[in-house]
Amino acid sequence: MLRDIREEQLDPALAMKPDLATIFAGSNDILERGFDAGKLRAELECMMGALVGGKAVVLTFTLPDLTGVMPIGRFLAPRVRAMNDSIREAAASTGAASSTLPNTRSAPTRDSGARTVST
Repeated sequence: MLRDIREEQLDPALAMKPDLATIFAGSNDILERGFDAGKLRAELECMMGALVGGKAVVLTFTLPDLTGVMPIGRFLAPRVRAMNDSIREAAASTGAASSTLPNTRSAPTRDSGARTVST
């Protein structure tokens, strides 16, 4: 959960005085019954803001549309969109850099044990 990441990892990360930090969190939170995109954004803003305030360049990214690659994707789609909006908003309000991963339309396939994604 995002709160756990903040409570356990933010202070040690800040103590390292990083020049660069990446943050991706929230994908476990969207599975919770009481998912709250506002709380997710607040936690992200706290972490991103602290790292940016410590002079780190902060990078984050959003998830692509998962409906084409996972059976549960349709159910999760509204939550993924809300999470992605929260990530973008938190990045914009703190000065973190945000990237959007490309959408994948087909399910992963297996080829000699290697995982590939058809597009």
